[in-house]
Amino acid sequence: REISLLEHGQKKLETTVQSEFEQWRRAVAERYPEAVQAAQAAESSAAALEPALASGSSPISSAAAASEPLPATTPDAPEEPPSDAKPTPAPNAALVAAEAALSALRQRLEEAKSSGDERRMAMLEQILASEEPRIAKLRAEQGLA
Repeated sequence: REISLLEHGQKKLETTVQSEFEQWRRAVAERYPEAVQAAQAAESSAAALEPALASGSSPISSAAAASEPLPATTPDAPEEPPSDAKPTPAPNAALVAAEAALSALRQRLEEAKSSGDERRMAMLEQILASEEPRIAKLRAEQGLA
């Protein structure tokens, strides 16, 4: 009986996380349509270049991977480094969109705190704890690029 209660709780949490993530994605798409299009284009080109990597990634990690600069090479292309001028706008836009989404998550966390919704607070704190270091890493990479 305890196992079934735990499994039920786990399913509820997974559903809540998925719901929050979809709200987050919709908010980003609404506020930054250009960044979403750029991220989707980068994601589709990454999937075309590395189908094994794209099939094994989660939505969050693929969004983070899409915001990193990707080399624009094909197997038949000469081995020259890509121009720095071309790949930087999409990652910068994706970084701005990701930071806006984190801001929205922080706002939702404050709303959950003010309403006393402890389950939602815990879930949002977990999401923020995992995503904030990724965004910090992207910021550092953009600063070096």
